[in-house]
Amino acid sequence: MPVRSIITAVLVAGVLVLLAFGPRTGAPAPAGRIVVEYWDTWTGAEMAAMQQTVDDFNRSVGAEKHIFVHFLSQSDISQKTLLAAAANVPPDIAGLWDKPLPQWAALGALEPLDDLAAARGFSEGYYKPIYWKGLHYNGHLYALLSTPNVVALLWNKRIFLEHAAALRAAGLDPARAPRTLSELDQYAGILNQFDSTDPKKPILLSAGYLPTEPGWYLEQTPLWFGGNLYDEKTGRFTLDSPETLAAFRWIASYSRKLTPGVVNEFHAALGTYGTPANPFLTGQLVMEQQGPWVQTVIEQFKPEMNRWQPGETRPDRAEWSVAPFPSSLTANAASDDARVDNAVTWCGFNCLAIPRGARHKAEAFEFIAYVNRMDVMEKLCAAHCKNTPLAQHSASWYSDHPNPNAEIFDRLASSPNARTAPPVAVWPEAVDEIKAAVLRVANLEQTPEDAVTSLQQSLQGKLDQFRARHPE
Repeated sequence: MPVRSIITAVLVAGVLVLLAFGPRTGAPAPAGRIVVEYWDTWTGAEMAAMQQTVDDFNRSVGAEKHIFVHFLSQSDISQKTLLAAAANVPPDIAGLWDKPLPQWAALGALEPLDDLAAARGFSEGYYKPIYWKGLHYNGHLYALLSTPNVVALLWNKRIFLEHAAALRAAGLDPARAPRTLSELDQYAGILNQFDSTDPKKPILLSAGYLPTEPGWYLEQTPLWFGGNLYDEKTGRFTLDSPETLAAFRWIASYSRKLTPGVVNEFHAALGTYGTPANPFLTGQLVMEQQGPWVQTVIEQFKPEMNRWQPGETRPDRAEWSVAPFPSSLTANAASDDARVDNAVTWCGFNCLAIPRGARHKAEAFEFIAYVNRMDVMEKLCAAHCKNTPLAQHSASWYSDHPNPNAEIFDRLASSPNARTAPPVAVWPEAVDEIKAAVLRVANLEQTPEDAVTSLQQSLQGKLDQFRARHPE
């Protein structure tokens, strides 16, 4: 038997096992309905919210149109869906995210949704511009949203006030977040707390801010220095730009001040995100770069952070607040409102796509369209404590939202300086390489100059090779 046939047989067998025994949730399909297989990565409360969305669809639109969605929660969804597609048994809907979407589109692994979306009224004006842009590749629409994300600076108001005297002595305001990168560095230095029992080996107990914690957005760091990762006009990476170099030097500066050993020991002592030991909840991290979903962890493990003191509005009552992450582009903004509405931010997303070869394309899009209805989208996004990707929202969107800072996240995502994954077919590899380079720079194992030069050469070379293999 040829090797290729053996591999295909193994793939088919593996996928059939997955379909038969995977952790599918929800009720079995009623007789007479077309079954739409939907795979996604959600777990925990987020999975439960999506399952509720699926159940609501099955009871309403699905019942009317004789469609039933089976929701399958899977780890490593990207690899498993590609294996299923190679075995010619893909799911009808794949839950993806911004990172792999350009690559999937470039490889022809997804069905274009332009015509289906246009027929249902889903167009550019329906969404915030940055999300609509991110769903496209090479002029075609390849997915619609399930939930968005947006990155901001989270800061602990209580800890700021506890260090009010030291902050004021440095000319800083303990009642607000840093407005510039220089201020961020100043606040961070003052808010750092050490155990200095042994002067020869200081221990960092809590950090005002660290660029590498939680380290989820390391590849986007150049954006806040006014740079871009990729130039769409020339089709080339721009990782050797002065802005990227400045960003890498900034990351290295924190390690030079604290030493890599102190920073790494601090990282090792921190708890994980989805637990009571989350360092933002424990106060070990006073400021962090993070998204709106942190509200779910706060409400689950430390709800008192949302009920710190009385106030006229919910953000006033919360111990934590949200601000634009400081950027060189808004350093001279005329007001805090202008700083929010023109902020540099990163807008990723989760999305729903139809793999190439899916058996029930029209029925799959019925569910995708349902999720993108304003009422359904708002219910799902609120359950995930996220902002909305839609250009408009209901009158009760903010008053009913469980996240006290939902409006700020929405305004950040609407900024003309918002960014998302560039339309680069090798973007997943690029993310991994940039993050690895940032960590080498943070550990002072590689100079910023060498890092940006080698990154540019490596990633542009990989992109050129991909284009040579896939000229279409």
